[in-house]
Amino acid sequence: MQLEELLQKIGNYSGITDDSRKVMKNYIFVAIRGIKNDGHDFISDALKNGAGVVVGEEEIKISIPYLKVLDSREALGKLASHFFGNPSNRLKVIGVTGTDGKTTTANLIYFMLETAGKRVGLISTLGAKIDKEEVDTGLHVTNPDPISLQKILSEFVLKGAEFAVVEVTSHGLDQKRVAGVKFDMGVLTNITREHLDYHKTFEAYVKAKSKLFAGVRISVLNKNDSSYKKIKPLIPKGIKIIEYPMALSGPLVEATNGRFPEDYNKLNTQAAIAAVRVFVDFAHTPNALQNALFELRKKVGRKGKIISVFGSAGERDRAKRSIMGEISARLADVSVFTAEDPRSEDVEGIIDQLVEGTKKVKGEPKYYRISERGEAIWFAVNKLAGSEDIVAIFGKGHEKSMAYGVKEYPWSDQEAVYEALKGRIKLVEKGFDFDRLKNVHFTGIKGVGMASLALCFDDLGIKVSGSDTNEVFVTDETLEKRKISWRVGFSGKNVSRKCDLLITTGAHGGLTNPEVLEAKKRGIATITHAEGLAKIGAGKEVIAVSGVGGKSTTSSIISHLLEKAGLEPSFAIGVGNIFPLGTPGKFNSKGKHFICEADEFAISPGINDNPRFSLLSPKILVATNIEHDHPDIYPRLSDTKETFKEFFKKVPEDGWLVVNVDNKNIRDVISDVDVPKATYGFSPDADWKIFDVSYSPGSTLFSLIHRGDIVKNMKINIPGQYNVQNATAAFVVATLLGISPKKVKDGLNSFVGVKRRFEFVGEVGGMLIYDDYAHHPLEIKAVLKAARQWFPDRRVVAVFQPHTYSRTKALFGQFAESFKGANVSAFMDIYSSAREKKDPNVSSERLAQETKKYVKNSYYIGSHKEATYWLKKNLRSGDLLLTLGAGDIFYLHEDLLGKTKAINEPKSIFGDKVLSQEPLENHTTLGLGGPASFFIKADSEDELISIVKKANSLGVKNMVIGDGSDLLVSEKGFPGLVIKNNIQGIKTSNYKFMVKCGTSLQSLVDRSIMEGCQGMEKMTGIPGTVGGAVYGNAGAYGQVVSDNLTRVRAFDGKKVRWVPKKLCQFGYRESIFKKNKWVLLEVEFLFKSKVSPAQLKKEAADTLTLRLKKYKPGLKCPGSFFKNIEVKDLTREQLIKIPKEKIVYGKIPAGYLLEEVGAKGKRLGKILIADFHANLFINTGGGNPTDFYKLAKTYTKKVEEKFGIKLEPEVQLVGFSQNV
Repeated sequence: MQLEELLQKIGNYSGITDDSRKVMKNYIFVAIRGIKNDGHDFISDALKNGAGVVVGEEEIKISIPYLKVLDSREALGKLASHFFGNPSNRLKVIGVTGTDGKTTTANLIYFMLETAGKRVGLISTLGAKIDKEEVDTGLHVTNPDPISLQKILSEFVLKGAEFAVVEVTSHGLDQKRVAGVKFDMGVLTNITREHLDYHKTFEAYVKAKSKLFAGVRISVLNKNDSSYKKIKPLIPKGIKIIEYPMALSGPLVEATNGRFPEDYNKLNTQAAIAAVRVFVDFAHTPNALQNALFELRKKVGRKGKIISVFGSAGERDRAKRSIMGEISARLADVSVFTAEDPRSEDVEGIIDQLVEGTKKVKGEPKYYRISERGEAIWFAVNKLAGSEDIVAIFGKGHEKSMAYGVKEYPWSDQEAVYEALKGRIKLVEKGFDFDRLKNVHFTGIKGVGMASLALCFDDLGIKVSGSDTNEVFVTDETLEKRKISWRVGFSGKNVSRKCDLLITTGAHGGLTNPEVLEAKKRGIATITHAEGLAKIGAGKEVIAVSGVGGKSTTSSIISHLLEKAGLEPSFAIGVGNIFPLGTPGKFNSKGKHFICEADEFAISPGINDNPRFSLLSPKILVATNIEHDHPDIYPRLSDTKETFKEFFKKVPEDGWLVVNVDNKNIRDVISDVDVPKATYGFSPDADWKIFDVSYSPGSTLFSLIHRGDIVKNMKINIPGQYNVQNATAAFVVATLLGISPKKVKDGLNSFVGVKRRFEFVGEVGGMLIYDDYAHHPLEIKAVLKAARQWFPDRRVVAVFQPHTYSRTKALFGQFAESFKGANVSAFMDIYSSAREKKDPNVSSERLAQETKKYVKNSYYIGSHKEATYWLKKNLRSGDLLLTLGAGDIFYLHEDLLGKTKAINEPKSIFGDKVLSQEPLENHTTLGLGGPASFFIKADSEDELISIVKKANSLGVKNMVIGDGSDLLVSEKGFPGLVIKNNIQGIKTSNYKFMVKCGTSLQSLVDRSIMEGCQGMEKMTGIPGTVGGAVYGNAGAYGQVVSDNLTRVRAFDGKKVRWVPKKLCQFGYRESIFKKNKWVLLEVEFLFKSKVSPAQLKKEAADTLTLRLKKYKPGLKCPGSFFKNIEVKDLTREQLIKIPKEKIVYGKIPAGYLLEEVGAKGKRLGKILIADFHANLFINTGGGNPTDFYKLAKTYTKKVEEKFGIKLEPEVQLVGFSQNV
């Protein structure tokens, strides 16, 4: 376990303490070295009291998770901060230190901020308080311990504080009592000779004080103090320094002199004033806004309106935001809230606070929220303002930059207005362009939209990394082919130090994902998928396809037509694959067109609910249909229609809006949209009218007429009326781009579909399986109709996995009715979105019941496992199985089709090398074991990984073996695929060895002896491979394989990763690999010392002599069958029964225990326990696994009865119902 991992899991623990007496169940105990006591001495007490994890600085082994850190005090501060919700991140924390005057100064700062109307908390020698309310600390020290300090700060946050003033001592800094606190400002009063009994020297004392300023943004220093010249050089570069005393205004001088006649208190007051000024210098802004709007009101005519565009600076006075929102709502006719130097804050969060102020104004004040400042200005000028209106843009004025994160980017409001008057949007260039980008990280990379965008970045030569869940996605194969890797799970540590840009999905927390927060903290440019799509298409003519259904297919066909016509298009389509193109995403620098889907869903749900397509500026915009969808974002159909209308208006004068007029909602929307239009559909008034449609299995024919010109018998290889409409939309776009009708017709004929859009999956037992992404009632209805058109004589079995609780609930009745076209309908559990919680008021069970009104044979079939069982029981030859849904329903295909094919035709899956019903007795040291269903030797890493992946994806049980030295396989054998790792090789470089895991352990031992590397010579004679030895942490005579191991390269089922030794969880005959069944590929060893090879040869020879006394040559024996017993795992009562001389290397030999119960020389059938060593079980020839198992079980029971000790086998048991 690492500290970062524990920080992420902090919510799983019930408390944290560094006092073992205070430990309760599931607490984190941090062992601290003190002046008098050492917390490491009390770890056993913490365990007795129920600790769930221990953190310390020593290398120890205990029965619960233990985290070794370099500095326990530092770790305690960080852990305490995380446990209480990182309260200092939500406050502006001012630290005050100095030999004298810090208490007075801290209280003055507190009083001044409070007088300025701020909610502020104070922690000082006198105690803690907020808004004059005392907070009970029970403390008698200036700096509380880290846990108490974080608890107090969290109470400040709960009470609504914006500021915290903390008095900080040199002891507190040196002992890291304030570790984990993020200070915004450090204030120093003075440093004189004091506390040298503790610090020893004055220089050490100054250095301790300087620690306060290591991570602040602003330092306030006393330039009159003798310590000034010593402390200033110790402050890191980049931190702003404010010096005092300074010139004060007359009233301030008068107030200071009247209250504080003493010179030292005048300096304390100066320090406080310097600190407070920094934080309240924008307090005038609401007044400035109010005064400006008052003046503008005098100038606007009676018919005119005032449109105010402004934001509020990040990391500045938050209290003013709602006030400014209220002022604008009251004095302006329309407010447009946008960005203004957001710094590390989220723009949408700032806008939320501005919006909050509008609620204080009667009526319904009109406002818009547009986070991109240039777009807000464009919108106000072009969409809101009339000839008599005034557009007032506040906040930036003459400034020439905009602050995002810790960086300033070029910006000018004047230039943005100039561009807006020309009808163009000026965007803030947030520190990157595609020519300069080197490394881009995708948070949620496996989503279909994210993956296709990642491919575009990869085409640009940019290094792409990512992260996602461990679920199998339809994009896995595509990303792997491009060698784009990703990490499982979301963590700030996934973001590389080299990362230039982070792109995040709207799922998995969107803009609140820990990776996004880490990137913002480090000043890395961070954008959403919607922004990334808009930016990568910005330099090209964008062809965007919108609609509730049909976006993916239509945009894929357009991409295919342009590619066939030689126009070298770029595209990013949210599908697993576009079959004729071989990829869902591509960026071609030569072509001028970029094709993408235009999605109406929110940019980042709950944070930025603006539609994703609002960021696009399409030259050609296609709309396939408009229906009510995403009810969590658009409660009413009218909301959806209004959103599309605004998008349609973005089409430029030289562009085209291509729309399907068969859709009533589209007709409603375009009636008052004044942009160039091209309409299509079956409707008589369509510009491009569809007619003469015919369907047959595998193909669809249709014709078009446009202004008297007819194009006959166009063929597409996809079914359904909706796909005829999609193909027509693509035809219209291609024609508008100047592609000849003949080329378009040929292109349509060669289009064979996209992944998960009426995709043919396979045939088994006379049953056809098709799959479709349909997850809206109208899509389901259309797909079922298409299935009927292609296969009128088959029984249609529709299996549906509803997608999201909100959609299922909002469209419940429509969903039920949409299955009328099926003979049988079956419903899996709802696939919930990462952005929603389970809704107990809606379920698939209820939906199945409702559907019975329309389809008599409707069933609820539950989970994947239950659904597979139901399908196998109810499907029959001649059926058409149609799997529907946007979730992970496609897993069913593996169970229904893939596994069947692997079993019936193994060579078509695994190649000609695969053997069927191979006896495993030929591949184990014992010479025992029934057949493996399939057996194959892997001679290269790529082959090994490919075989494991195929087996996993098809649901074929599999097991990787080495030499089979530690296997006892039952007569039943192994009902799956056994893969022998046959990959061998050793590379050495001085003390470092790189060893392939199929290499025999003896080869490694021999090579280490030859190289004079000490540490493995006593393992000579141990059978098996290096992989097997690492798997079980093999060893002998005081040496184990993990002694000199540094890391292991393994395949975890998804990707290859290096696992450092500290994460391998090595124990006595144990490792993490034994628990998680990862496939071991290669091991790195680093030997600590070299000696004479002759000396090592002698030690090896001596060891082998000892070993041969036990293990006679030619014995069919796996070595010791049972593990020796570790003394630390035994109770006092158990240990009493064991003679001390029998305990060797902290272990009790299992052979001794077996000998004591009379096991030596015992036999069952052909299985013999050696008469010279009771822990050797031997197959004397012709034995059977059952006898072996029974004999071992018999003596396990006898040992347990006599000693109360349960023996555990070293050997892996395969095919037995329970352990021995």
